[in-house]
This record gives sequence, structure tokens and C-alpha cells, in this order.
Amino acid sequence: MSVLPPANGGEAVDPLIRPKSLVIFCDGSMDDGLVSRSDSSDAPDNSSSFFTNILRISRSVRPYSKYDGVIKDQIVYYQSGIGSEADFYNKDSDVDTLLAAFGTAVASKIRDVYAFIAQNYRPGDDICLFGFSRGAYTARKVSGLIQKIGLLSNEQMGSFYSYWQYLSDPTNPSNGTPPPPPASVIPIKLVACFDTVGSVWLGLKDQVLDSLSIKDNSLVPNVQVALHALSIHENRDRFMCTQWDESTKLPNQIVRQVFFAGAHSDVGGGYEVHELSDISLFWMVDQITSMKLLDLDLDFIANCRQYRGSKKPDWGTSQPHNSYHDTEFLEKLIMHPETRLKGGQFAGAPVSHPSVGLSPKKLDEPGNMITLDDIAKSFGKDWKPTYATLGEFEKHMKTIWHTDPSKDQSLPQPSFEKRDQILPMVTGGVSPKKFRHRTRTVVSEIPNLFKAIGDGCKIL
Repeated sequence: MSVLPPANGGEAVDPLIRPKSLVIFCDGSMDDGLVSRSDSSDAPDNSSSFFTNILRISRSVRPYSKYDGVIKDQIVYYQSGIGSEADFYNKDSDVDTLLAAFGTAVASKIRDVYAFIAQNYRPGDDICLFGFSRGAYTARKVSGLIQKIGLLSNEQMGSFYSYWQYLSDPTNPSNGTPPPPPASVIPIKLVACFDTVGSVWLGLKDQVLDSLSIKDNSLVPNVQVALHALSIHENRDRFMCTQWDESTKLPNQIVRQVFFAGAHSDVGGGYEVHELSDISLFWMVDQITSMKLLDLDLDFIANCRQYRGSKKPDWGTSQPHNSYHDTEFLEKLIMHPETRLKGGQFAGAPVSHPSVGLSPKKLDEPGNMITLDDIAKSFGKDWKPTYATLGEFEKHMKTIWHTDPSKDQSLPQPSFEKRDQILPMVTGGVSPKKFRHRTRTVVSEIPNLFKAIGDGCKIL
């Protein structure tokens, strides 16, 4: 019997084995879908967020796909976000908030995802990577790592850390070992991101750029489809988005980067009121299913939509959250306000989702926020927004926007969250009364924090 050669060393593969899709989901900072709050009374004490779009899509992946007569198993790997770690008693670490703010723990997330793919990939398989926030950064770095070194064999994985060290600083010949060139090109079918945050910091001032010798904004040539949902209203300087540089786009690549109304978690999910993130969720799902990239349970996705009866605003008209306004004192020590207009992220000829045109021009929390009027004023009187086209699934979801998903008992009913079941994200699951003590404890664990910030920095 003939066999197929391996992708990059390792064992050959029996051609009779059914191909599969490796579907990897990397959640955002502080987000852990396995302990996110729902209606359950026994939710873990360290539950720190509501469900994100990453979790929702991961739960909608069917066991296998059948497109054009080809059956593929769909294997899901879900990875919780930075700062969501907990012990056996579901108690989180006192420094998780700071890990999330600095993002330094992202390296271990990248290594874990890469190792999973290298261990399980066989020629003919599809690789699909999803990510939100620094989880999107993780997904994109993994795609770059696969393009740069391929997928290591079981024997080569023993030298992975040495290769990693070299890529982290190739100018230092004594640092690690140069990785072998890829034996073949490993195609990546999809990289789908919600508001990529690429900021990783060593301390308070030193930002890590282009880690692993991979440009943060690079569009990897072996990625076939790249999708990116971006936030217009995010206003924290350490949560500025990293867009793909489309100047290197190949003719056969599909790249779609679309801006949505709302803050960072209004796009990626994580708020109790998630009407805005529903819109970006439906866009992403529409893109994936219309191109037959994965087989998703559309009924499950449809029933994830928010329902608040008469309190629910019309499609696209919900108030965006003000991330900086909602930021707690401890986090404001290391981040400052900056709109995406001022930061240059919303520049050139960006494509926006049609719902952006309905975004409120009068905001409930206007501090350090922008509206369409501000954008138009910045670009000039002749500027007109460029809008993406609604897909068929999006149109359907817009039509049933105000209907109650719980009325149809024949469809899967995802559980939803209640405010009285969750504590603010930054408290790490402790009561508000105890948070002041928690803040003092965390600050005391960072040597010379205030000295490091410097007298010139404004402490908010």
C-alpha cells in the first residue's frame, strides 16, 4: 500500500485515514469559557467574564463537515486566555490581572497551540485558527511560526525550545539553535481574529515588537483566508489593534478586515449586554459558512443572540462600552486613554460593517470616545464610509433581531448570564469590599512599581 510522505519529518500517513480539520480557539485575556458565568448556581468562584465569541463559535463546531462530498472530522482545541489560570479550587492568582495587562504569558500559549498542531497534523488536514485579543495575537504568531519552521516531527520537538530561543534573538549566535528549513509548505486554511491586541510588555515601558522574528502585522503567505473583526470605539492605549498589512497580499489570498461599532469586548464578546458582539459574531459565522470553511451549527449561533424584550435597542443602535471609563484603578496605573482615530488604527480607507452607520452619535459615556461625526471631521467633508455587504445569515439574524430565542424549544438553548452572578473582571472573583485589599497586595508584589512609572506619568 502506498503512503503519503509526512509534512516535515515524522511518520508517513496512510491515505485511507479520513482527513480532519484542526480547529483551534484562543480566547482573550482573562477569558476562560470553561468557567464563564451562566445561569448555573454552581458557577466557579473565579468566573471572570461572560461568554466570548470565541467560546460561542467553538461550541457550534459540528463533529464533522461534509462539503462537496468530502467528509472531514472537525477536532476542536479551546485555549483559555492569559490571566485566567486557577488552582484545583478554582481560585485565581493575585497577579492574573497584571499578567493580562502585560501579556507576557502569551509565549506559553503560542507554544501550546503549536505543539498541539505539530502532534496531530497529517497531510490533507485543514488548520483553522481563531483568536480574540491576545488570543488573536497567539493565533497569528502560530501561523507565522508554521510558515517559518513548518511543523516539527516528534523527534525534532525535543529541540523546539532551542529553536524558539534562536528565533527570539537571531542576532545572538550563542542563543539557541537555528531551526531546520521547512520540508514543505503547510497550508493554513483560516485565521479568524476578533480585535487582535499585539502589545506584549516587559515591565512598564518596554514593548516587545515582532517577536520570534515574525512581523506583528505580517500576512503569512500560507494562510488562505484571513478574517478580522475590529473595534472602532476601543480607547485604551495598550489595547490598540494590530491589523494585517495587506500590501503583501497574494492574488489567491482572501483577506477581509472589517470595523465594528463598540469597544474591544463589544466586538470579541465578554459583556453581559452583548448585542454589539452578536453582530460581529454573525458576520464571522456568515463568512466562514458561506465559504464552506467549517461546518457550524447555525441554530446554536442564532440562539446565542441577546434578548432583553423591549429594552433591546434596534439592530446596530446599542451604546458602545467605554473601556477606559470602566477600567479599575490598578489597571490605569499602566494604561492610558487613546482612541483608535488618534492611534492611527482607523485610517486610510477602512471597511466598516453596515451596522456602524447606525451607531449612536450621542454617547452615554463620551469621555475619550469617538463617533462617526468625529471620524468624518477628521477625514474631511468629502469622506464617506465604505461598508461591507451583509451576508445571507446576517440578513436572517437582522430579521429576527427582536425575537425571543427561548420560544423555539426545538433548537439548542445556550445558557445566558446574569449580572448578579458575576463580579467585575478586575477583582478576580473577590467581593468588591475585598478588592481594595487585593489591589494593595498585588501592587506590593511588584518592586518599585511607582518608581518605575516615573514622576512624569499621570496616575489616574
